[in-house]
Amino acid sequence: MNGNLKILLLEDNPSDANKIKSEIKKTFPLLASHTVDSKEKFTRELYDFKPDLVLSDHSIAGFNSLEALKIVRNVNAAIPFIIVSGIISEEFVADCIKTGADDYISKDSLMRLPVAINNVLKKNKIQKEKNMIEALYKKLQEAYRIIDEKNKNITDSVRYALHIQQGMLTNPSVLKSIFPDSFVYYKPKDIVSGDFYWFARIENNILIAVADCTGHGVPGALMSMMGNSLLNEIIIEEKNSHPGKILNLMRSRLIKSLNKGINSSDTQDGMDIALCNIDLENRKLFFAGAYNPLWVIRENETIEIKGNKFPIGYFPEKYTQEFTCHEMEIKKGDNLYLFSDGYASQFGGERGKKFTYKRLLNFLMANNNKTMEEQNKLLELIHNVWAGNHEQVDDILVLGIKI
Repeated sequence: MNGNLKILLLEDNPSDANKIKSEIKKTFPLLASHTVDSKEKFTRELYDFKPDLVLSDHSIAGFNSLEALKIVRNVNAAIPFIIVSGIISEEFVADCIKTGADDYISKDSLMRLPVAINNVLKKNKIQKEKNMIEALYKKLQEAYRIIDEKNKNITDSVRYALHIQQGMLTNPSVLKSIFPDSFVYYKPKDIVSGDFYWFARIENNILIAVADCTGHGVPGALMSMMGNSLLNEIIIEEKNSHPGKILNLMRSRLIKSLNKGINSSDTQDGMDIALCNIDLENRKLFFAGAYNPLWVIRENETIEIKGNKFPIGYFPEKYTQEFTCHEMEIKKGDNLYLFSDGYASQFGGERGKKFTYKRLLNFLMANNNKTMEEQNKLLELIHNVWAGNHEQVDDILVLGIKI
């Protein structure tokens, strides 16, 4: 301890008071002390002097150490209290300690007083630190409770948003009714997803889209709902079945909806998308893509139809370019795959690397003779094995159709 110390001494014998202070100054040379000899003075000095420590004789005229101790504890329970008195019984000492006194020193053993004071002050410091830690712990517990409650409320809201998003997604049974041998492997990173799938039948045209919106979670889900609405508006309401024209309209209307002009420098919100129109009657397929391609596996060979190198959204370098519509004949037994980049981007394996498009294509090539439902189950199994303990990095969506 340093030499600074403020002591309030309850003592009515001036000679004993001088001995006590003299002994203490050997260890605490900068001692500041006030000596009082009555209850009134003692109480007043507790408030005015604000001592670091109280030393009390056991018996003062009309006043004693136990009464003094009660007053101290009422004023400030943290102030250490040592009884310095003549010889008193062990039973009384035990009662004093039990009542809250920190120590007892006999006036015949004042040389022990500095050590006792040091011990009491150290103990008091430790107790203060403990109290501070406990108070901080309580605050943290309350903060965690509030955070947990808010997190629950947010999670509940997001889960409700999931019901809304799922309600907007076309039911996979619709796809199954047209293509019985098909699957949709859909695995959001968070509760809601920035990836979405969409399909509809317009007379002889079967339109299928797989899209990957900027972001995932709630921001991605909001963008996916906007994309879903645009597809409904352009294809179902306006009867537009040309993939290239559909994507052109989606781009212009999305930019307008987001209040972005061609000179905007804001974040490039939007989506990548693969959109195809399958005409089963004429065995024709029309495809347009914003970054995302279409894979067709035919007799153990892969036909890749690439999308344009710009997204549905603001992209200044390519803003005026139109999306290309590709046309190809389709044959019975062709396997068609549309997908987002989530599956290929997953980290895992022995070296923590990305799965890659190459591995995904090799898997599809190796298993193209299996049913689509079997491929779906294998895709899920391989993803889980590959990812291992790695966190899912993005929303995952793979859609497969056998013609």
